[in-house]
Amino acid sequence: MKSCVQRYGLAPYLRFKTRFCEAVWNEPAGQWRITASHVSANHGDCSGNLTIRARVLVSGMGALHVPHYPEIPGAEHFSGPSFHSATWRSDVDLSGKNVAVIGTGASAIQFIPHIAPRTGKLYIFQRTPPWIVPRLDFGISKNGASASAASQRLRGSFANSCFLRSSGAF
Repeated sequence: MKSCVQRYGLAPYLRFKTRFCEAVWNEPAGQWRITASHVSANHGDCSGNLTIRARVLVSGMGALHVPHYPEIPGAEHFSGPSFHSATWRSDVDLSGKNVAVIGTGASAIQFIPHIAPRTGKLYIFQRTPPWIVPRLDFGISKNGASASAASQRLRGSFANSCFLRSSGAF
């Protein structure tokens, strides 16, 4: 990620360790007023200590951006570090440690291959396996590209047809 940020000069447009709190559209000004809070020991309490004004607002958070912690009997007696992948703790050194990962969702699929070589032992607990399908990269016709650019409604229909095309293979 760092190389992409450098290559494309994105650093001035990114806010790390920041919690999004609110976005309000200002019609006369034609811009968003975005309220955010720096994440620190209080985990960013949305005190509104950061205001950003922008003409464009892109949501990059997925539907599962709020961490879910499963109820595990006896978890309160565990004395080692414990954290959710959505709030990854880079200060915890996993080198040579026995590490347990609970869940095999999209995040686990991404981070497990990176931590596995460093751990002493890696235990993965899975309730329901996720679906992993081959990536179907197919071209978009000129008509499809024009339709996508022409109308929000058509864009939604086009996105649905792309989804159905890719999932229909199974």
